Amino acid sequence: MKSFVSVLVMALVGIGLVSTPAFQALGQTIQIRDPAEFNAYQNFITQTAPAQKCAGGESFLQTYPQSVVKKTVLDQMIDCYQQLNQSDNALSAASRSLQADPNGMKAIYISVWIKKNQCAKSVDASGYATDLQTCDYAGALAQEGLTVPKPAEMTDVDWRNLTTAAYPVFHSVIAFDDLVSKKDFKGAIAEYTSELMLYPPDATTKPGPGLADTLQLAEAYSKPGPTHDETKACWFYARAWDYAPANFKPQIELKLDYWYKHYHGTFDGDVAITQQVNDIKQQAQASLFPSVNLSIAPGPSSQQLAEMNYDNQLASAMSLVKANRLAEARSAAAALVQSTPDRWEGYGLEGTIDEMENKPNEAKAAYQHALNLAPTDVRPQLQERLRNIELGTKN
Repeated sequence: MKSFVSVLVMALVGIGLVSTPAFQALGQTIQIRDPAEFNAYQNFITQTAPAQKCAGGESFLQTYPQSVVKKTVLDQMIDCYQQLNQSDNALSAASRSLQADPNGMKAIYISVWIKKNQCAKSVDASGYATDLQTCDYAGALAQEGLTVPKPAEMTDVDWRNLTTAAYPVFHSVIAFDDLVSKKDFKGAIAEYTSELMLYPPDATTKPGPGLADTLQLAEAYSKPGPTHDETKACWFYARAWDYAPANFKPQIELKLDYWYKHYHGTFDGDVAITQQVNDIKQQAQASLFPSVNLSIAPGPSSQQLAEMNYDNQLASAMSLVKANRLAEARSAAAALVQSTPDRWEGYGLEGTIDEMENKPNEAKAAYQHALNLAPTDVRPQLQERLRNIELGTKN
């Protein structure tokens, strides 16, 4: 079973219909001296039906495995196999093309994309991949793609157009490998950030890889470790929510609400929290990345929560005393003393109950215990109670 985030991400990418960049032929002149080979090549390149063209290419390469046009044939076979939605065969053609030319950008791009999809299929309910070898291969090949030099025959404009389309995908695949395979969350955050910065502004506001990886960046920030940042996780979940199709919003909102409440706490109440989350959504709609001043007030610490819980129990116990429900009040006071023996209030409350039940010795012992723990400003009141007991006066 896959995690719902991995399913959601793949769906967002799918809606965007990610396409292969236009890999143009470089225009170099290639001469085929063997007439039979030339005729076979002409027969291949004039095929228009994808199935016949792919079959023709395989036949050509089987007959002429060392042809000077081997790479050109393989590149066109990549195209026809993609048209047939035969990713395994497209990957095979790309792999063979890389054997002929390790710097072939088209073959690298196709291999990386297909391998990433295979990696994604192995992500289970934990959010991590089980096919680590495939994931790591995709990441390593994407890293190579970022270092491929510009072919001498390609113009600067064509190279810029090509890398503008390919580089974000390479960063995305490296990040995905870091996130689901290597569990290198720092690396994933860096790569997703690099990817998103390469997109034009509108590419992250519609279904496609930019929006999908905005969600993935939120996931990376939510992972444990030194880069865990719930504030930024909330920001990128909010940003993904802002532009996701309506049917995806509920799943993203579950994540946003969870991490907001995990960081901020729930003591403000549902209405206030909803407004706070909506404020983050509104801010994130205007900017992909948060400002350096982004801040979410953290929730109370565990010590503060314990103190708040104690104060609530103390208030309940005091209300029982005022209602003259002394047996219940005594049980509540005893619970306070047992849970937090280093606070004075529980002992002081026991002293008050003892006085009300005309038990001066017990009251004196309880007040004395409270006096030993009480802060300076409270001590005079407790000392006065002890003096009154000594004098036999009941206040």
